[in-house]
Amino acid sequence: MIMDALLAYLTGKFAFSAELQAFWMAFQGAMTVRRGANKDRNLTWFHAFMLTVVSSYAGAIFGPFWMGRPTSMLSNDLNFASCIVAFVFVNQLPRSEERR
Repeated sequence: MIMDALLAYLTGKFAFSAELQAFWMAFQGAMTVRRGANKDRNLTWFHAFMLTVVSSYAGAIFGPFWMGRPTSMLSNDLNFASCIVAFVFVNQLPRSEERR
């Protein structure tokens, strides 16, 4: 029973695995931008969002594109929606002291 659940988790064969993978990839990209280029919050929201998208899904965007295949970012709206939700979680929901 436990080995079956562990195997399903490790192979990504469980309910909502694609959605969770897309969200956590986007969340990691948003945190990378928040702690790096946008640490001082000097980027506009659009530039910070585009950096989030590129840092989250760079391999999924450029790899197939260079090989002449359609990318999952363009054919699957789940990835872009995950980027929007992760960007809002990371950049808009935490209230800092200067905004209060």
